[in-house]
This record gives sequence, C-alpha cells and structure tokens, in this order.
Amino acid sequence: MARLIRSPAGPVVVGIALMGLGIALRLPVFDYAGPRHQIAFNQYPFDQSWAAYSDIASLFFRDGQWRHPIPYFDYRLEYPVVTGAFVYAMSAFAGGVTAYFVASAAVLAGLGAATIALVRRVPGSNVWLLAASPAIVLYSAINWDLLALLPTVAALILYVRGRDGWAGALLAVAVSAKLFPILLLPFALLVAVMERRVRAAAAGAATFALVTVAINLPVALQERAGSGLVVRKGWAWFYKFNLKRPPEISIYHYIRPSSLGTAGINRVSGIALAVALIALLVIAARRFGRERSRAVLLPAFATALLVFFFVNKVYSPQYSLWVMALLALLGAPLWLAAAFAAIDLFTTYVGFHQFAVHGQPAHHNYITGVLNPAGAVREVALLAVLAWFAVRLLGASGPRTAASRPRAGPASP
Repeated sequence: MARLIRSPAGPVVVGIALMGLGIALRLPVFDYAGPRHQIAFNQYPFDQSWAAYSDIASLFFRDGQWRHPIPYFDYRLEYPVVTGAFVYAMSAFAGGVTAYFVASAAVLAGLGAATIALVRRVPGSNVWLLAASPAIVLYSAINWDLLALLPTVAALILYVRGRDGWAGALLAVAVSAKLFPILLLPFALLVAVMERRVRAAAAGAATFALVTVAINLPVALQERAGSGLVVRKGWAWFYKFNLKRPPEISIYHYIRPSSLGTAGINRVSGIALAVALIALLVIAARRFGRERSRAVLLPAFATALLVFFFVNKVYSPQYSLWVMALLALLGAPLWLAAAFAAIDLFTTYVGFHQFAVHGQPAHHNYITGVLNPAGAVREVALLAVLAWFAVRLLGASGPRTAASRPRAGPASP
C-alpha cells in the first residue's frame, strides 16, 4: 500500500477503485424489476440504501431511454447540450437500466481518472484530497458533472500556462455541459489583458465563442413554417427550468425571504454573484499586478465558484465533487478537506434518508429536526471553504513555477 501511495499512478488507481465502489453502491439499480416508471423506480433504491440512488438511472425511466429519444428534439432535458449528447450516446446501451447505468458510470469513471491525473500535475496541489475523497465514491456515478469537471480542470491548467486558445475551446465544452464553469472566463481574459497579450485574450474569447456556438447552434435553432428560424423550446428548457426551479435547502431556506418568491430569490442571488464577481476581479487584478503570475487564476476561480454555490438557490449533492477538486488543486490543508468531506457525507446521508422515511408519521419532524439543521451545517462548511479560498486569493502565491509563467508569443487555439 505504501508503494502504491508513493507511485505517480497511485492516486489514479485509488480513484478508479473508489469510483468502482461508487458503482457497486448502486447494486439496487441492477436488481430493479418493477415497472418502467420513474416514481416507482426512485423509491426502490432508497428503500434498499441511502447511497443507491442515481440521477442517471432515474432519468432513464423518466425519459424512456430504451426508446432512444433525442434530447431537446423528442423531449425536454434540464441539462446543457454536451450532457444531452452524452445521455443520447449512452442510450445505445439502453436495452435495460443496468446496461445503461453501467456504461454511463464507466465512461464517467474514465473521465474522473483523467481529472485526477491532471490535478496531480498541478504544482502545489494535493491530489489525494480528491482521489481518496468520499465525493469520488458518492458522486462520480450520481450525475454527469465529470463531463464538465475534466474540461474545466484542463482549461484552468492551460490558462495558467498561457495556452488561451486551447483553454477557451475546452472551457466551451465544460460550459456546454454545466453552465457555471463560465466563471473562469472573465479571470482568464483579465490576466491576458493585463499582460498586454491582446492576441491571446482574443484567441481565448473567440475560440470559446466559436466552440460554444458550434456545439449549441444545431440544437438551439429550428425552422418553423411562417416564422423562419426560432429558438427550439427543448434547448431553451434548461434555462427556463432553472429560472422557475424553486429554492431548495440553501442559504435562502434559513433567511426565509418569504416575500421574494422564486423570481425575487433569482434576482438576489444574481446580484450577489455579480457584485462578488466584480470584487473578485478587482482583487485578482491587484494581485496579478503585484506578482505577474497566472497562478492567481486558481484561487480566483475557486473563490468565484464557491460564491456561486453559496448564493445559489439550489445546492446539488454532486457539487461537492467540485469543492473537493478545487481543494485538491490548491493543496488545501488536510483538516479543512476532511472536515468538509465529513460534513458533506453526513448531510448527504441525512438528505437522502428523508426519502426512506417519506410518508411515515415522523417525516415532518425529521425535516424540521434533522434535515434543516444538517443543511445549515453544510452552509457553514461551504462558507468556511469559501473563506479559505478567499484568503488564498488575497495572500502571496509563493515562487513562480514554469506552470505559472505564460509561454512566450501569442497563444494559438
């Protein structure tokens, strides 16, 4: 074991093993023999184990993947286009939920292994905080976040190395899988402009825009008789769904802005994120002006993303995979990563266990006496990680490395 830990391949091997364990935790998915109906299926894994549920398997039944429907064309999907393309590709294995889930989880595990390998290459990182985390076990096969996490980490590394064109292309893929990696772009453009590398900034922005359009345009537009080209409702549903989605257990659950409603909370969270982003850009600009190191992109993006998670009206459990990846990238202290992982494990258990007690007489008491306090603890944990990232952004970055110096000459896509 000690030899494995010291080996460069050790984190990847351990990560793959833990992601395999995550697939094994979903054994109730393999055993399900009930009707092909989402509600009937959803209760079955929760009755077997709090850790058995997966969005991947649940949406197999909701969207009838055994019929091989095309997302956005044949049905609405509340995820961006890259995720939809992956879902459709995996429907080739959709003769049954077991084959569909295993195929999806196996590909996602491969992406997770590649993410771990990339994190290991970042100077100052501690890859074990991700590779050996409970998040790898719980969330690698619960949703499709690894489709976005891998290209986000790759884009971040390339931006730090001054390869803005390629970074912009990868970031476009990430944003087209999960929207929030877009928070990296303004910081990347900022440092390129401050370096007076206008061509690099233009290459990064243009490549990002072109790849985003190339991915989304064929799905976003459709020809309608008498109206010409119009926005496809199936593609726009992702944005409409997230605007209309009511707040779940988040910071707004505890400040109880009952008079705001969902639209009001959208405005509050949007304004809070915008104000924080402007402030973080100013801080990042000042630090970059002092140190001239693109390494500032790491704590800047990490802080911005944690602000988003904190002020957003919904915190999905798999977001913790992003938190652990960022902690690993920045080489966070073990106590912080362990504390967050323990709190996240507890709150995920509490959150999923509510479905096992749903309908029982004690259900309301469970929500008010257990679920709500646990959610508050998670908010405190998020705020603590956010504070640590912010301190890193404000502090000195240490000696510059080859990875933090931009390459000479203009970047090419």
